[in-house]
Amino acid sequence: MKFATVQEAAKGYYARGFRIVPLFGISPTGGCMCGSPLCKERDWGKHEPPDTDGKWKDGFLFKPDAFASACPNIAIAMGPWKDGRWLVALDLDGTNEVAEFFPAMPPTLTQKSPRGRHLIYTVPEFTPLGNYVDVFKTKRGGYSLDLRYARGRLVVAPSKGATGDYEWIDWRSPTALPNHALAAILAQRRSQKLPVASRWDRGSKEP
Repeated sequence: MKFATVQEAAKGYYARGFRIVPLFGISPTGGCMCGSPLCKERDWGKHEPPDTDGKWKDGFLFKPDAFASACPNIAIAMGPWKDGRWLVALDLDGTNEVAEFFPAMPPTLTQKSPRGRHLIYTVPEFTPLGNYVDVFKTKRGGYSLDLRYARGRLVVAPSKGATGDYEWIDWRSPTALPNHALAAILAQRRSQKLPVASRWDRGSKEP
């Protein structure tokens, strides 16, 4: 699936029940369109204008007409989606193969990112996951897996990053995350003596 403009993409994602998030883009002259000299290159085109920042975390649904010329990039929120299913993304950096972490993974909604692949799956609502960085501690080896989940979001096509573009390479409805992958993620958390709840809880986090 290819979208010609971010406005077209916003309508397409919204029609499929995704919560859409407007983002600043990359300036034609370089840097982030936010204009802040403090904005680091890794964050160019990946953050929200002040008047929209964080609203989606509490379930606010931006309408496609919220995407003005100042917001040429777009993200979709992970977490609550529809029919009792929540979205979770496997964010692969430095590798195109999810088999580096889990065997026998079914095809799912998949995007090429500037640094790897994004695979979007579903889990039952309130599954006790989180937004985890370098889940299996492989980053020093040149590749890693991050998890994007509730109160997290994923930059998506046709957004442009500082080092490349985002593009869907397998456009389909997200597939259920297999139990063996979920179990491996939670086991890794426990092995590092990190918290694993019995049910996802927002806790004391604010937007």
